[in-house]
Amino acid sequence: VHQYGPTEACIDCVAWETPREAVESMPLGHPIANTDVYVVDEAGHPVPVGVAGELCVGGEGLARGYLGQPGLTAERFVPNPFGAAGTRLYRTGDKARWREDGTLEYLGRLDFQV
Repeated sequence: VHQYGPTEACIDCVAWETPREAVESMPLGHPIANTDVYVVDEAGHPVPVGVAGELCVGGEGLARGYLGQPGLTAERFVPNPFGAAGTRLYRTGDKARWREDGTLEYLGRLDFQV
């Protein structure tokens, strides 16, 4: 099982069971239970399938922020426009896209946080 997730979101928020046969690329997979995953453009709007954008993660496993770093917390943990009032998303800085088969694919970094 291939798992993806940043420390800020419970470490394993997307999973994919790898097939026994060879594959061209290994996608990140599908969100696990109680996890929200979005690929958004610079304005925070969802992008169409196949279009690259920033991966944002939310849900039950999301951290509250960075201890003693309110500025960084405000930059990375943003209001969730797709969820209930008061919920947040973590802007991962990862570049991703949804594939036609419904799996999430990692494409690299958008920033230099890592």
